[in-house]
Amino acid sequence: MLAAFLFIRPSMIATSIISYINAICDCAGLWRTLEDIRPCKDECGRPIFIAGGSTIIFKVIHNGRLSKLKCFTRPKKNLDKIYKESFYPQELLVGVNMSQAKYIDVVLEEWVEGISLEEAIIKNSQSTDFQLLAQLFDKMAIELLCQPWAHGDLKPSNIIINNNKLTLIDFDSLYHPAFSSKTTDEWGTKYYQHPLRGNSHAKFIDDYPIALISTALHALALDSSLAKRYPIEDMLLISPYDAIENRDAALAEIEELFQIHNKPIQEQIALLLHFHSPSIPQLKRLLLQSMK
Repeated sequence: MLAAFLFIRPSMIATSIISYINAICDCAGLWRTLEDIRPCKDECGRPIFIAGGSTIIFKVIHNGRLSKLKCFTRPKKNLDKIYKESFYPQELLVGVNMSQAKYIDVVLEEWVEGISLEEAIIKNSQSTDFQLLAQLFDKMAIELLCQPWAHGDLKPSNIIINNNKLTLIDFDSLYHPAFSSKTTDEWGTKYYQHPLRGNSHAKFIDDYPIALISTALHALALDSSLAKRYPIEDMLLISPYDAIENRDAALAEIEELFQIHNKPIQEQIALLLHFHSPSIPQLKRLLLQSMK
């Protein structure tokens, strides 16, 4: 999981993040209920972690098992409903000093081995079996579209590959109809979300990113040199903002590629990326047809 954790020198880290690192490394009773948590460290003895916009994720050992500890730097909605027994509210005491310390929410889960789909694309753009990845992704996408909930932040870095299986991680943006609050403070990653999603938090929020990732993977399976001509790091070949305005060069090339190789279903899905609606009701049907 998360094949590239950030290894950041203490001098480069904001004081607030240093406080989290110190708390994780401290064995002096800063935990409210959890016990026996030890950070995994790199070859230089530094804790392995990645810092995001509102979370810091540590690779740890808990009761002898490899685990992922997710620390929230600010409160988020529905975490108890999303993570259930893995969620520990107000669990870890963090602060520069005791007078300024506060308890923060954490999630403690089993570690998911593997590499991210993002890594597989970036590091192996010439050798990765993109056809296999496209098929695996479409299978996972169909299963996801059959669920009553939506992930909310579907992107390659939130998908782990292990033994020809794709596993979703990071459910902070999850939508579920059973939630009492249908609002969210997490809107996913802009380069995978439909530009007109706005403040919508509904079942359809995964439609556009599914169509985009599927289109890109099938295109790379036909022509891996696309990775050299278009971005594959912060975004995956296609810009949603340019796509809906019919000015995305990568998408135009991909559509022509599907025509040349007689891939009508992939072409239909690619054309959906031009639509000005984030909801794509026909997406599951097209993906099911492509699997036959």
